[in-house]
Amino acid sequence: MSINPEPRPHVPPIATARTETILLPGPSTGPGLSRESFTYTPYYCEENIYLLVRDHIPPEKLGEYTVVFISNPDRIIPLYSPRTTPNPLIFWDYHVILIHHPATTSSTVYDFDTSLHPPFPIPIKMYVATTLFGGGSISTATHARLGIPSHLRRFYRCIPAEQYRLWFASGRGHMVEGGAEAVAGGVERPVIWKAPPPSYPAISPSIGVSLGLNMRLILDPNIENGDIDVDIQPVYGTPTPENTFPAYLDFSSTSARHGKENENEQDDDDDDDDGPPRPFGVILGEEEFLERFLGRPCGGEQE
Repeated sequence: MSINPEPRPHVPPIATARTETILLPGPSTGPGLSRESFTYTPYYCEENIYLLVRDHIPPEKLGEYTVVFISNPDRIIPLYSPRTTPNPLIFWDYHVILIHHPATTSSTVYDFDTSLHPPFPIPIKMYVATTLFGGGSISTATHARLGIPSHLRRFYRCIPAEQYRLWFASGRGHMVEGGAEAVAGGVERPVIWKAPPPSYPAISPSIGVSLGLNMRLILDPNIENGDIDVDIQPVYGTPTPENTFPAYLDFSSTSARHGKENENEQDDDDDDDDGPPRPFGVILGEEEFLERFLGRPCGGEQE
């Protein structure tokens, strides 16, 4: 992810890698987990969350987790309480978090890039009020009341954790100066990273070579439910079986541009287990996102 609109600062390689096996969910009481116990690379939020899903969630618990890409068609979103800067507000082109939503307890959020730590994970009401709305009341969280310009409105691509574990892959070209083309074609040239890459190899899809048989799910712009439009991918590259990452960053679909009606239609379709798998989830507007994970519209009363 990149700080937007200013260039990403160059930072030293402080990626941390852990070898111990910690299975989520952590303790429901007490101090919770330590964020430092997990692999983390600054500015690679999509990979940090992928490793959390792949390595630390028992397979039988994957259904309790949702990966969320936050962005919009203009690729500039406001978030508060960032970890990477002392400023209280930061503008990213996108951000990725993980939500744990068990049936019997309140939801929590895993976000490696917020200053809200401890606890880890973060209670979702605390996360929403502080990181999304800067400490303001959720009951006043409509964009109209907050006066947020339309080009800064946040949208949320919600992907089942199991699908993310199977389909996510990144060649990291979006983190190279000049974009994906700078690392393509075997051209010998110095690679200038926007931020130091992780020390581990680039991530390949767990679903393997069979992904090629299903590429129409990624590349066909007529597929509903937020799957990608290949004509608007110059910033992040075009998705391939070895680099599905750009597909998650398509927020140009009708739902992301025009909002609620199409979002609700997508949400209903997502509950249909008889259809084909939708590895890139659904796009929700902010009110629909809060209603799904807080159980009420964002215009409801603050508890």
